[in-house]
Amino acid sequence: MTLPYLAILKTDRDIERGAMYSGSTQAGVENEARGWLQRHGAHGDSFSVYRVDLVAVATIACDKAAPPPPEPKAGRHAFRKGKAPLRCDICNCLEGEHL
Repeated sequence: MTLPYLAILKTDRDIERGAMYSGSTQAGVENEARGWLQRHGAHGDSFSVYRVDLVAVATIACDKAAPPPPEPKAGRHAFRKGKAPLRCDICNCLEGEHL
């Protein structure tokens, strides 16, 4: 798996908008940053290149109650609750006999 890279401009100048580049390879991000420095850079400007490693720091789970299981049906016949094995309310067949 390739890790994403970020290049962030470091400067002491007052500029209207900063510069940041991201990409999947370090070389690609560095090329973009060098291009910006050649076009717009001044003495003292630099880019810091970071490798972004995703580290899980927390897991948040949904605390809602689980939905009730669906009632077994075959065709349009409903089965009686609480019976073992399940029998059809209409034809009194076992659940597997409908299939």
